[in-house]
Order: sequence, then structure tokens, then C-alpha cells
Amino acid sequence: MKIPVNKLLKLDTRKLPEIVFSPIEKRGEKKTINEQNAYKAWESFGKPGRDPQNLYSLLGNFANKKHWNEPLAIARMREDWWKIVGKSASLNCYIDQIKDGILIVRTKSNVWYTQLSYCKPMLEKKIFEYSKNINIKEVKIVGPTSFGLSKKSNNNRFIIKNH
Repeated sequence: MKIPVNKLLKLDTRKLPEIVFSPIEKRGEKKTINEQNAYKAWESFGKPGRDPQNLYSLLGNFANKKHWNEPLAIARMREDWWKIVGKSASLNCYIDQIKDGILIVRTKSNVWYTQLSYCKPMLEKKIFEYSKNINIKEVKIVGPTSFGLSKKSNNNRFIIKNH
């Protein structure tokens, strides 16, 4: 004599229809919801807010949500540096860093350091006009760094020690 399947698999016959038909019911509910959404979309066609947006505005909204406005403005300022200081100056100076509201402009030679120091008020005005989205309080111009010489010289090699 064969054992019934429900006893062999230890299934409750009262719950069997629910197990079999619940996925089918969920698919039907999903289809109904999709049809309702499609109808709502068809009815709202042409109304304000449904127009397609260009990629630039979508990326702008995304940058606002992620708080990327200041880093993007800094990158834009670095890219357009030649428009701010001029072509010849942009070849000889660059934005080194922006830290605590201080923009550090580094020059490639002492001559350009002197030149930009004389033009600092005009340069600051242009930078402040260009960088409205960046928190810049001060512009600091620094000359090139020299690696070989420093203010502290290490003259220990010339000192003769008595033992």
C-alpha cells in the first residue's frame, strides 16, 4: 500500500492551496498595479513636471544631493585658471591647494612671485568673482620651493668632536 504524498512530505492539506496559489495571486496583483501606473502616466502626459530633462540638469541635481558643488567648482576653477590670470601667468603659476578658506597660488619662479605679488589685489578680485561657490577668504601667493637649501643648515659635519 502506498503512503499518501501529503503524509510522506508532512504537508498540511489545509495550507496546500495557499502555498500553490499565493505566487500566482502576487503576480496578478503586480500586473494590476503596473496597469494602474501605466494609466496614471498616460493621464498625466503633457502636464508640468513630466517633460524630459537634459543630462546637465540631472547631473546638477545629483551633485547638489551629494554635496559636490564646492569640489566641482574648485575643479572648474583649476581648469579655467588661464581665464582668471591670463595665458602667460597660467603657464607660470598654479593653484597649489585650498585649505581652511586660503587659496595658495604657487609660482614656478621668483620673478613670477614678484609679478603676481604686485598684481595681488586685482588677482584676488578676479578670483573672488569667479569662485562664488567656493569658500575662499584669502589668496596667498608663494614662490617655488627649493629642495637643496633651507633656512636651517646642517653644519654638523664640520664640527670636530674631542673624545
